[in-house]
Amino acid sequence: MATIPTVEKGLVALLKPLLASLSVDGSALAVKVAQGWPGINAIEECAKREQAVVGVTDRGLSSSVSRFWPTDLATVVTAPGIKTILSSDTVAPGGTATLTVAFAVGSSAVKDKDACSLVVDRFSTRIGATGVAVSADDLSAVAQKLLIDIQANSEFTGVISVSRSGAVLTLTNASTQILKLQSNCGNIATVYTMLGRAQTQLQVVIFAGSSQGRDAIRSILETKFFRYKSDFGFGLSNGETIRVTDMKGLAVSDKDTQADVYRADFLLGIEYSVVDTETLWTVIVGLGPISEF
Repeated sequence: MATIPTVEKGLVALLKPLLASLSVDGSALAVKVAQGWPGINAIEECAKREQAVVGVTDRGLSSSVSRFWPTDLATVVTAPGIKTILSSDTVAPGGTATLTVAFAVGSSAVKDKDACSLVVDRFSTRIGATGVAVSADDLSAVAQKLLIDIQANSEFTGVISVSRSGAVLTLTNASTQILKLQSNCGNIATVYTMLGRAQTQLQVVIFAGSSQGRDAIRSILETKFFRYKSDFGFGLSNGETIRVTDMKGLAVSDKDTQADVYRADFLLGIEYSVVDTETLWTVIVGLGPISEF
């Protein structure tokens, strides 16, 4: 999500290829583009040889321009890579059923945070257990995690006993009543919420070892920055659009710059969305009294 550092990095990534093959008077001009204010060593190198540096830095003028409440932009649900298969949804006293952990349709691997459950309804209360995977797990490992959680839950004692063979759990009804079985699978969801719009100003500073090099870079950037402004802004690698609200040059006299170094500056008005992310877990076990019975 966009922040001042990611906006700076995004602009740097766009400017690098733009200035990568620059030549002045038939000679190649090496241009280094980086985030932040160029260090004194980098500036001094410009004076020693025909090269240039371009720095992109925030001027610390960020402010809120929001006129609305936080807004949910999107909810991205991660489909689980697994599914569970119950041989029967009821099991009589002393009877057995199986729960098999398998790959979901179209999946060939367990995803990080895949989860599965066993839910047992006793027609008065509901008890449950879960197994949560990591990306390195296979189907048997997921089944083992579910088995461990079942065995660790004392509420299952005297109700159901479980054994495992590979990715298959065998469930034996140890109670004196019919049990209803359920099993659910899920993964996480990510909610993206726009908290507001922020406005700041980026300064793009050019240092070059010659006035010709400085002017060549300035001409290219001036045209590109006007294009950004007319096109609303520029895009980041994650698909976000950063609005360019204003562009102007900053007058800097060469006599105010280090000897043998030539300078030019641009100021870009920037506006972007401040977005927060929240992780939601799929509810695969509902516990407590069962009101429908």
